Amino acid sequence: MRKQNLFSGAIFLLALAVAIPSAQAQKFRVLHEFEDGQRDGAAPSGSVVLDSAGNLYGTTGFGGPNSAGVVYKIDTTGAEGILFPFDVADGSTPNSGLIIDQAGNLYGTADGGPNDEGVIFRVSPSGEETILFDFPETTPFNPIHPSGSLLMDSLGNLYGATTLGGHGNCILGCGDIYELDPAGVISRGC
Repeated sequence: MRKQNLFSGAIFLLALAVAIPSAQAQKFRVLHEFEDGQRDGAAPSGSVVLDSAGNLYGTTGFGGPNSAGVVYKIDTTGAEGILFPFDVADGSTPNSGLIIDQAGNLYGTADGGPNDEGVIFRVSPSGEETILFDFPETTPFNPIHPSGSLLMDSLGNLYGATTLGGHGNCILGCGDIYELDPAGVISRGC
């Protein structure tokens, strides 16, 4: 009886070894190499997202035509292009990964903006940017400097975090978790 169990176990392990590809069998391929910083951006940041057609989107923290970062697109052929170039007035140095809705709009956060405290932005599939929320000027308790990726619920509310603001014991607050509704009204939980 023991021989049969050992034999069955050996067959199971052999089948498992054949079913799981080895690391050597996996392929790694560079889809795009950022080159000069001006033409296509530099220092990709955050995660990338994939649309339903197989295109990849992401952000660079620097570079691009205005040296303030870009939203880029890598199409299914591997060609990369700038979908939207940031400048200080509409955000700069995007600091989050992007999320995508069912219509293909991209959402993220960036520093800069009209108040220079950060913005929540949307970029349409055609490359038009809309500032959904411009974080207010620095005053005690205002949420400022968005960081990290956003999350969207089924109603279109966006959730995220700031590095400063709130009622904490830090000099300018210790940060906030916020909700931005589709009408552009921000609520925060500190």
